[in-house]
Amino acid sequence: MAVNVTEVTRGDILEIDGDPWQVAEVQSQTPSARCASLLVKAKLKNLRTGQSLAKTWRGGETVVGA
Repeated sequence: MAVNVTEVTRGDILEIDGDPWQVAEVQSQTPSARCASLLVKAKLKNLRTGQSLAKTWRGGETVVGA
């Protein structure tokens, strides 16, 4: 199931590269430059290995929910 990155909330589980990742923190950022798109930054935790990952998406992109 594809989810828009702007709808991702803390606690959601996403599938990235075949592994389940839980969203630990989400932050939306609007750059001050002209014509710049919304950025969504997230800190993720791999549920299999415990590895942490910081990921940034542009507004309008989609991710796969697990």
